[in-house]
Amino acid sequence: MTRLITGAVAALLLTVAAGCGGRDVDARLDAAEGMMEVAADSALRVLEEIDGTGLSGDRGARYALLLTQARDKNEITEGDDSLIGIAYRHYMAGDDRRNQMLASHYMGVVSMNGGNYGAALSAALRAERIALETGDAMNAARTESLISEIYGMCHDPQNALEYEKRSMANSHRAGRRDWVEGGYQTLADKYLSCKELDTAKMYLDSARRAGSSDATELMKTEILIYVNGQEYGKADSVLGIMAESGEPMSAQYTALRALTRHKAGDTRGSERLMAEAVAGMKTTRDSIDVASVGSMINNETGNHKEALGYMRQLMVHSNQTLRTMMNRSVSRGYSEFESRTSSELEETLKNTRRRVTDQWIIMALTAVIAVIVAYIIKTRYERRARENEERLYGLKSEYENMKRELAESNRDLDAANSRSGCLNETIRSLSGDVATLRDASNRSFVRRFEWIERIGSAVIDAPQTKRHPSSYSKLIDEELNSIRLEEYQQELEGIINSSRNNLIERLRSRCGLTDEEVRMAVYMCGGLSARVVGLLLGIRNDVVYNRRSRLRGKIARIDKGLLEEMDEKTAKIRRDRF
Repeated sequence: MTRLITGAVAALLLTVAAGCGGRDVDARLDAAEGMMEVAADSALRVLEEIDGTGLSGDRGARYALLLTQARDKNEITEGDDSLIGIAYRHYMAGDDRRNQMLASHYMGVVSMNGGNYGAALSAALRAERIALETGDAMNAARTESLISEIYGMCHDPQNALEYEKRSMANSHRAGRRDWVEGGYQTLADKYLSCKELDTAKMYLDSARRAGSSDATELMKTEILIYVNGQEYGKADSVLGIMAESGEPMSAQYTALRALTRHKAGDTRGSERLMAEAVAGMKTTRDSIDVASVGSMINNETGNHKEALGYMRQLMVHSNQTLRTMMNRSVSRGYSEFESRTSSELEETLKNTRRRVTDQWIIMALTAVIAVIVAYIIKTRYERRARENEERLYGLKSEYENMKRELAESNRDLDAANSRSGCLNETIRSLSGDVATLRDASNRSFVRRFEWIERIGSAVIDAPQTKRHPSSYSKLIDEELNSIRLEEYQQELEGIINSSRNNLIERLRSRCGLTDEEVRMAVYMCGGLSARVVGLLLGIRNDVVYNRRSRLRGKIARIDKGLLEEMDEKTAKIRRDRF
């Protein structure tokens, strides 16, 4: 249905369409393009003499671009992109890089004038990229100055300053000394917006030396530099010069002079100038500036009621500005939507409007377009509604499945927790059994040497009881031969370390014990008597006592806590044994 209606409309438009123009039109366009940079007013007059309603194709796009360019150079503000849109769409579909750059630049200009800063910035950045790629420094400088202005309107002073500096650099490359000298004033304003007052003053002095800027504009910038730097006396002097020159002062600068007179202590003069500023407000910008200054003055004088009134005025005008910008954006978005759905039909209609005389054709076309748009919108909304409904049912089903899976997971988790509790009980029971077995093993290992000690005591006591010690000595020799001292020491050391937090290892590292001292410390912590140690090492008891005494003295000098821990370990083993 949609395709049928669209085809019928296109066939009707093509039937009534007719070409317009000729070689004389091309000659006029050539003349206007040649005069554009040196005599823009003459170029505009030539272009306005051409009837562009019947132009199409490349000729129509060229006419639209040149006319937009001439109007901009003659400071005619154009915020509707219907004209430049013809050139923009035509050239962006082709490969003419220079005209692509110019169309993008002036699309940025027109969009900025219409308040559509997003589209303006996008088009201007595209124009800058093409200019840089083609090595066109002059147009790059022009476009970068436009980008700086757009950023300034978007309250982004840093980017505005950056692009103004780029524009100045490309103006140097293009050899446009007039642009460079004229740019000093602009750079001073940009640095002022970024609160870089010293740099702003430097460029202001350069603009004065160049003599290419208006003296009044230079004084206005100088006043704002002094006010921002809180040099109110200097600002008042410049404002006085401006007032004496006979140049009409705007409400903004009248309010600034009221501020400087207030800072100078001239209360009556400040009040008079403030009243003149309020009476001279013409624009929303004036209202905002005057309200800001008035609020500042009245706050400092303690007149809080008046200050509050100015603050309310400031909020009202700020909100009004914000609403205006939002309304522009909304209107712009709606017009872009309409142009996307009917751009081809509108362009054809414009090219054939001169030959269409019957109003019923225009009304019929409008009605058909409205029906098509309404049908498309209705179909799109219905399709989206169905898709959303299907998505909703799918999400609901997925939610139910997830809910069931979560319930099953919770049951599995409860069962796992129950099994984990049983396993923990079993592990604790096994740990207790292992500890009991370890204690029994350790005790049996240490008590092995009780037998040696008893035999040794029997050998010593034998002469007193007139017994023959040879049999005892034989038993001792057999027992000692069955012991491997290194393995015994390592096993005993492991037992002590496991039960006393690596006591032997700490003694070795902390006190710097030798291997012999480590062995003696192991025997001491193991609870072996001097007699058993003497039998194991083959030395006398008094030597054992001397070595123990030296070892204890060495450990006590370094760490008494370790010595106390050794004594506690020895006492515990002896209690367990006896």
